Amino acid sequence: MVDLEPTFKDTPDSENKRNDERIGPSYIFGYHPHGIIATGVSSGFTNNGAGWDEMFPGIKCFVTTLVNQFRVPFYRDYLMALGVTSVVKNNLKLLLNKGGSVVIVVGGAREKGFVKLALESLDKNGLCLVPVYGFGENDIYNVIFTHDSEANRLKRSDDSEDDEELEFQDSSVTFEEASKKFKRLVHQFQLFLKNNFGWTLPIVVSRGIFNYDFGILPYRKPINVVFGKPIKISRLYGLNFGDPVKQEEIDYWHNEYVKGLLEVWKWGKPQFSEPNDEDLKIVE
Repeated sequence: MVDLEPTFKDTPDSENKRNDERIGPSYIFGYHPHGIIATGVSSGFTNNGAGWDEMFPGIKCFVTTLVNQFRVPFYRDYLMALGVTSVVKNNLKLLLNKGGSVVIVVGGAREKGFVKLALESLDKNGLCLVPVYGFGENDIYNVIFTHDSEANRLKRSDDSEDDEELEFQDSSVTFEEASKKFKRLVHQFQLFLKNNFGWTLPIVVSRGIFNYDFGILPYRKPINVVFGKPIKISRLYGLNFGDPVKQEEIDYWHNEYVKGLLEVWKWGKPQFSEPNDEDLKIVE
């Protein structure tokens, strides 16, 4: 846990009302890993269940999500009741320029957009990037992969070394072929959703309300949210506030952010991960 400088200070005026005077930087919290629905964000940021106000007083933080989420009836009202807002760039810049802080579930964002956002929103009060990792986020659901990823290839390689699996290889060829075709169809459907609506539908297996074998509810496993050291952003190459952002600046601060994220992982893995868990891999 790290100490973050308060963004606002409460100063009562002559009418004994509450005024907010900005005294510190804004923050962009990058949450990792994305998981299925980023449950660690819901419990750690939106409802004060983990004691946000006590640990980080004076920091007004807004959780962000895809704008398409607000087009679903009733679910939109649920998100708004939690204070969730859209991750649209103009909306984020507005919140940051007003002194607010935001949480972005990075999840492999293309073109390092959250770093560019930080540079474009930087002002005299300062802005910091904070890497955040939720240990256990990937353990609350079992995901059925529909694409030929490296993880699947490694899994099949491990399975092929199992003698019992080899005994039934010939009798399961038809089933395996049908399974591959089905997964390809599901993967195409997932790509269609992602390309046309900006989100996709993962296939998961977890628990139900009264059973622990099948369902869509998350498993009862802890998620430990660890905050890294804030990375104070500044303009490079003699550039000032408001100047166009250079790609070299983005690459530099993104590299610093990755270093900070790896520090969080190295600190938290011995305490919150299983001994056989894989190491963190940064995919670009």
